[in-house]
Amino acid sequence: MVTTNTKAKERSMEMGIIESIDRLLLETEQDHVGLKEKLKIRINCYDVLITLLEYDENLPDVGEKLLDALDVDKLHQSVDDHLAILDDTNLNEDAELRASSFMAVFKGYNVIKKMSAANGDNSTAVDKTIEDSDVKVDSVEVMWNNSLEKVYFPTPPPLLIRRKVKDEMLWNISRKTLTDKNLDFLRWSKEVLVDMKHVATLSNMPIIHSLVKLEFFWDWCVLLLAFAIQVWLVVELRDWGMIDDTVVCGVGDSSHLEAVGNSSGGTDSQMVCITKVFHSAHIVLGIFQLLATILLTLTYTLTNYHRFELPKFDWRGFIYGSSSEVAHSRSKPSLNQKMAISITSFYHLWLTIMIVCSVAGIRYYGVFFCVHLLHIIAMFDLLTRVIKGATANRDQLLVVIPFALVIIYIYAMVHFHLTRSAFASTSMEYCDSLFECFSTAIRYSFRNSNGGHAYSWTGKKTFEDQWLRIGMDMTFWIFYSIIGLKVVTALVLDGFTSQKKDRESALKDMNSMCTMCGITKDDFMKWGIDWDTHIHKEHNMWQYINLFYYLNNTKKTAKLSAIEAEVLRKFESDDISFLPPSEVSRHEASAEGGPRRAEEEYENVFRSLLSRIESSSCRRDSTNMSTK
Repeated sequence: MVTTNTKAKERSMEMGIIESIDRLLLETEQDHVGLKEKLKIRINCYDVLITLLEYDENLPDVGEKLLDALDVDKLHQSVDDHLAILDDTNLNEDAELRASSFMAVFKGYNVIKKMSAANGDNSTAVDKTIEDSDVKVDSVEVMWNNSLEKVYFPTPPPLLIRRKVKDEMLWNISRKTLTDKNLDFLRWSKEVLVDMKHVATLSNMPIIHSLVKLEFFWDWCVLLLAFAIQVWLVVELRDWGMIDDTVVCGVGDSSHLEAVGNSSGGTDSQMVCITKVFHSAHIVLGIFQLLATILLTLTYTLTNYHRFELPKFDWRGFIYGSSSEVAHSRSKPSLNQKMAISITSFYHLWLTIMIVCSVAGIRYYGVFFCVHLLHIIAMFDLLTRVIKGATANRDQLLVVIPFALVIIYIYAMVHFHLTRSAFASTSMEYCDSLFECFSTAIRYSFRNSNGGHAYSWTGKKTFEDQWLRIGMDMTFWIFYSIIGLKVVTALVLDGFTSQKKDRESALKDMNSMCTMCGITKDDFMKWGIDWDTHIHKEHNMWQYINLFYYLNNTKKTAKLSAIEAEVLRKFESDDISFLPPSEVSRHEASAEGGPRRAEEEYENVFRSLLSRIESSSCRRDSTNMSTK
């Protein structure tokens, strides 16, 4: 508890601070004070007032003295004056002045809201003023002194949080318990902040920013151009005439046709004809296709290169074993664990394949552009999830492939030594060598043969040979079809089922429980609280990330209030105690009586505030001396 001597010391400090602030605010209205200096002094005074109001519950006398000493209407008028500076077109070129004016508007609004809350007033007038201006302010709830306190912050520019990043975070955040969810939310938020800073950096480069914004457009260009070329190929690419050494492209006038394909001659030559119009048009369309693919690759790289991560291989761990102390000492956690994109990602390989196929498509009459149609998988989330579900157990699937090849090789060995005469080379059943038997067995193993290889069995037609064939087909059906292929099917289905279960669980959690406080939708209905209002305004998780973005950017350029500093400190240390607790946790915390603050903390706070007031006074005095 705070002692009597400490309280007396605090009261004297309070009065000195309040009187100094009131005097500074009055003197900044005089003409001899420069505009920039006036804004800096006011911002400093606003910061001090905010900190005093935040300690209102611990120091109840402060709020009453502030309300008596300061006039809310005058503060409102000061905010209007700061907004007028922002609206002055003659001052738009002064970036420092505009930044100071913006910060003064926000800080002044913050003071008015906190004073109005202490006075039981909604302060709708200042809210209307801010809504009509270019300054947008949001707020979130945080725990401070064992109670929920609103923290106001400027709204960052729109689209800083990309849609893809939002989806990644929403579907991949841990949802085991509320504690795990909140902790994982903070970890995800740190990496989202890195991405927001990257997007903000790109937005300062007009050409690159315009290019990056069209990433979705390049996606559609790649797909639609490939589709248009293939539709034209369906109409144009055909055998117009004779297939022989002298190609006849149609009957009658064939001047509009051009021969393409293999012209080696003979009865096996494959020569087809296309119109000369298409031959010229496909080159133009192919160049546009190649440019769209290159621009898509470029925009993807510019947007995500800060997330790229090289694969790491621990040679010492490989040599000494993963459990060795050397291996553990050298293994370092990734700087971007949640949102890291491996440089060996299949999507990077896919972009390379599309560029190569674009070049080949221009050379070979648009044939290779059919590969680009597979880009539809990357464009639609449903198809992407299907592929992810099919390859979820890829490690187990890769183990099944050698097993299947071993089974096929064993049967190829048996066929080579016992049933080589059953193969008909005229039906592409080659078994003159063990390698030919093995290749033929592989080809027939992937055909629908009801469990067996379904060879011609030309030299094995007797009744006694039937038992040999029954034994071969039955054992192959058991080992290959039942054990091998069914295991593959089970692994694929297991991947789909696991992915569907996780997605349904995440969707249920998002639609029925607040991510921040963990209170369910049913509880809100019992209390008569609108669910949509709560999750979109009161506890909007993206607004919390915007708050972290503001605090992280402001800590080096401006003073943070007591609440802001504590929120930033806890956020950086993965301390979730500042997040709004559930109703049960809130009652438990209130029953404990809340955190006790040491006497030294109040004295340090007041000394810090006095030093800031004195620095503002010294700056003002030095400005006056230079003016004189």
